[in-house]
This record gives sequence, C-alpha cells and structure tokens, in this order.
Amino acid sequence: PRRTIKDVAAAAGVSIKTVSRVLNREPNVRQDTVERVKAAADALGFTVNLSARRLASGRSHSLGMLVVNRSHWHRTADLVAGALAQGQARGYGLVPYVVQSYEGRERDTVLSLASQKVVDGILLSTPWSETEALIDDLTAVGMPFVAIGGPPAPDRLSVRVDDEGRPVGPAEVLA
Repeated sequence: PRRTIKDVAAAAGVSIKTVSRVLNREPNVRQDTVERVKAAADALGFTVNLSARRLASGRSHSLGMLVVNRSHWHRTADLVAGALAQGQARGYGLVPYVVQSYEGRERDTVLSLASQKVVDGILLSTPWSETEALIDDLTAVGMPFVAIGGPPAPDRLSVRVDDEGRPVGPAEVLA
C-alpha cells in the first residue's frame, strides 16, 4: 500500500504539519525532528506525491526555460544542465522549451505556458533575455522570470554569464 504523510507523522510521533514542513524544507524545525521524520519516511518507503503537492500548494514546482537551437548548442546544454541541477536542489523540475522566434504559434505557446501557470517561473536565455516583447508579455501576465545574459535592467532579475572567464561546471552556471 502507498504510504501517506499521515503514516510518516504517526511513525515519527509528530504532526502532519511538521512532516509537511520537513518535506518542504521549511525553516524552524529542530534538526533532531528533521532526522526523525526523514528516518520514518525512509523506513516506510514514503515518497512525496507530486500531484498532491501541486494541488495543495497551487504551484507546479517546475520552471520553464526558453532556449534557442543554434550553433552554440553545447553552451545551451551546459546552461540547461546547470539550471536543472540548481532547480532540483531546491525542489523544482525544469522544462526546457526550444523557441526559434517570438511570433505566431511559438508566441502563443509561451503565453499559454505563462498565463495558465504551467510553470512557476521562466528562465530566459539569450536572445530571449533581450526580447522586450516577451519580457513585456511575461510581466503583463504576472509570470516571474530571470533573464540569463542580456543587458542588466534595474526592474528585473538577471544572471550574467562570464563567457571569457574561467571555465565553470554545469552546477555552477546558475549558482
């Protein structure tokens, strides 16, 4: 039988809320309680029900990433790998979308992704981090985004990539 959060709470001798706080890595839970909850979850073979988590939180726990398929695909692959590693470390999945132009059907797809909250936020690699129409549309629908590369702007989150500095591994790209 599938184990539930109630089973973990009973086995650990804590409330369901405490188990939830541990599983969601919330602060202010004593370390011994965290260890007891994790041990109970492991002993029971408990795994988080992602559908329940998404339903309860109203969030997808996923990030979208707009990339373009060009001759520098190896750089894009490193960027995607770094974003994936950093997202997973924080409990997020990553859904890369290859977008060749921001018009027509591809624009509709991006707007649908954003307006229907399929993802909780979007990472914009270049040239999308410099595409003002896209940035304006994401802002209008209230979709959080981070621009990777492109010119810095005081009104948006951005990450600068040092293409000429020391080589970095994929896990460091968005650290």
